[in-house]
Amino acid sequence: MAKLRSHGTELARRETPTGRIALMSDGQILKNMGNGWKLWKRLKPGIDALQYAEGFKARTQNQPTELKAYIKALQTACDLEHRWKLHTLIESMPSDPDGIWAHMDDYSYSLDLEDICAACKLYESAVQAVKTANERRITDRA
Repeated sequence: MAKLRSHGTELARRETPTGRIALMSDGQILKNMGNGWKLWKRLKPGIDALQYAEGFKARTQNQPTELKAYIKALQTACDLEHRWKLHTLIESMPSDPDGIWAHMDDYSYSLDLEDICAACKLYESAVQAVKTANERRITDRA
């Protein structure tokens, strides 16, 4: 398991549907999915970590509001360790919150059905928002 402090200062952090990512000053990118920080990626040699961090922060800020709301709903619904399981279930059956609740209960992890319903609705709007943003980017390039 990696320690954040052993990789210098944290330059940027992002919450994702499955965990969190931290960009460190030594160029390492660490990921935490609830079982501690792990080395995930590293910047290519010659890439300035501070400059990359600025772009990383900008991309994080430019995420669609719907995606940020969905991630917030996942954080509200469960802890970091179980977030990836909840996200995977929502991704595979967004219109079946009862089924998701039952699957999570099978993992012996009890969730509030209202939180799951809210996350499912936010997931569907986040998917649409990301799709629209990607289409806009493709159109802007052309």
